[in-house]
Amino acid sequence: STTRRVRFHGQVGEALETLWGARADDRAAALAGHFSEASTLSPRFSAKAAHYSAAAGRQALEQSAFPEAARHFRAALSAREGQEMDDDMADLLYDLGKACDATIEHREAWRCFRQAFAHYAGTGNVARTVEVAEFAGSRSDYLAPSQTGMIEHALELVEEGSVEYGRLNAALGYSVGMLGDDDRSQEAFGRAREVALRLGLPRLELEELRLEATVDAFQWRGELATPRLDRVIELARDLNDTFAEWQGHFMAAVDPGLAGGLAGGRQHAEACRALAEGSRVWGQIVAATHVQAMVAIRAGDWPAARAALARGLDIDQRDSRLLWDMASLELVLGNAVAAEESIGRMVDVMGASAPGPTLNYSLVANVLPLAALLVGRIADQPLLHRAAGVVLSSFAPATSLVATFAHIGLAMEAFADNDREAATAQLAALERSRGSTTYGGLVAVEHVRGRLLLCLDRPDEAVEAIESALLLLENGYWPAYAWAAFDCARIRLQRNAPGDSERAEVLIDEALGHAQPLGMKPLIAKIVALKVELQGIGSQDMGSSIVAVNHAVQSEHPDLRRQAAPDGTVTLLFSDIENSTPLNERLGDAKYMQLLRQHNALIEAQFRAHRGYVVKTMGDGYMVAFKSAADGLRCAIAMQQAMAGMEEGVRIRIGLHTGEMLKEGDDFFGRHVNL
Repeated sequence: STTRRVRFHGQVGEALETLWGARADDRAAALAGHFSEASTLSPRFSAKAAHYSAAAGRQALEQSAFPEAARHFRAALSAREGQEMDDDMADLLYDLGKACDATIEHREAWRCFRQAFAHYAGTGNVARTVEVAEFAGSRSDYLAPSQTGMIEHALELVEEGSVEYGRLNAALGYSVGMLGDDDRSQEAFGRAREVALRLGLPRLELEELRLEATVDAFQWRGELATPRLDRVIELARDLNDTFAEWQGHFMAAVDPGLAGGLAGGRQHAEACRALAEGSRVWGQIVAATHVQAMVAIRAGDWPAARAALARGLDIDQRDSRLLWDMASLELVLGNAVAAEESIGRMVDVMGASAPGPTLNYSLVANVLPLAALLVGRIADQPLLHRAAGVVLSSFAPATSLVATFAHIGLAMEAFADNDREAATAQLAALERSRGSTTYGGLVAVEHVRGRLLLCLDRPDEAVEAIESALLLLENGYWPAYAWAAFDCARIRLQRNAPGDSERAEVLIDEALGHAQPLGMKPLIAKIVALKVELQGIGSQDMGSSIVAVNHAVQSEHPDLRRQAAPDGTVTLLFSDIENSTPLNERLGDAKYMQLLRQHNALIEAQFRAHRGYVVKTMGDGYMVAFKSAADGLRCAIAMQQAMAGMEEGVRIRIGLHTGEMLKEGDDFFGRHVNL
């Protein structure tokens, strides 16, 4: 029956071939299916299976149906298994490489490109040799000395000054430039540019500009990259080159300096995403979701960042850029477990990739000390130094952008360890990146430099550096601004120069004003502690009855639903006596207890008068719930007025907060009570 089935599929294929005529490419998939089934047991059908599978694959490739194209090309190659390499087989390998490149199967793509290139070059097929070298030589996923070698080999086969010579030099400039040989890169770009201008070739001009602008951006040459990227986008639209236009928008969104700020970065990221979705190329879509997430994280728009990351990770769960974005977002929000999961996946991706000056390694070096800094987890220092060492001591110099990630990671470690020698080294390394935000935008380079300068006992320069970072970040980069404002306030309080206390107070309020709405829990805790210190409240006083009240409420979770307003909100009031411990020591226990009873009677009368419900009281500490925020505020004012007539100058501290009891449920006590 198997033989009859094979004969049947072969006969159906032959019948369809006769009915549809010689040019049956639009029906190639159906023919490929029948002949492939027949060829499994009957070799006489193999040639037809290979022919129609190839035709079906190319039709799918033209329609951007890349997974289907790869499947058909693999079937065609399978039908030719055991045969000698010829132009048709090399064409299949090259086409399969392009399909795999689009579906992020880069290892198989590079294998296909190398095999096809070797055949074309060996048989003197110059046109195809140049085509493969240009395609594979101008993509970041294949950056390696072997990529450069492929381009150089192809250059030996073409005439100097020809169109092919210009195209290959553009690819060579990109390859060696991204591998750190800047002088040679500029020479190659110059040759490509000369050919484009002399022969009047706008497409070659576009290709040279696109690749050179990318190298400029990765080398922190924004003053050169920005006008080139503008020209790339303009020229790409004129020539209907959607890939070049996509890359122009992508590179402009990567660095806020290239995009003209946060608003420009958002526009470029949105344009990049639209072009990527239209292309259906998985790698472009993943890269576009990465820049969309970065722009959203810079602005503190967490829902937009999560939406972009969900789309990207749905396609590729092992993209180190997306995992880094997600880890950074979770760290800023204090979600340590989620952050560690993303970091663990980043480490797995790094371990599976070839060592080199790549983002897979530098982003791991960048995120490990960030985790220790924000959520208090100990960084894996051996892993940090291994990842940074691969980037900074590799076979080729890392681009400035990639190296900066590793240097920022090492700089944060140096500051945390108070390592003056390491701080000196990292301060010098970051000199070239001054005035820039990092790739993700969560911390400005000048902020990191300020921390290093403080480590080196240079507080005046540290304040100057972080103040310059604040100027850079004040146009909407609120997560980074909040962090820098906190650090600047802390350093000013330590320095204690004239005006420092006043400026620190302003910075603390600004930092808290941005961090609280963004839910930056680790930073909020640091800011509040600094604010309390500035108010002259010691740690002993903070560990008084109000803390006991809070702990009791957190464990008991009293039912506050009866105190909720119709919209589900509850207003909480906390109160205690300021400096109660020193006051007790000064008055003695007997007199202090008399004062405490007077205090309690006065303020409890105000609770009753303003419809407040005493949830918990311990010593001089109270937690009171109100249905109305206005009642809570009026009660607080009345409490202050009632206490004004007491002896011994007793002062009370009062804090109020309104939260959504019904909406938050059990989490009400973890969020609003703590706040």
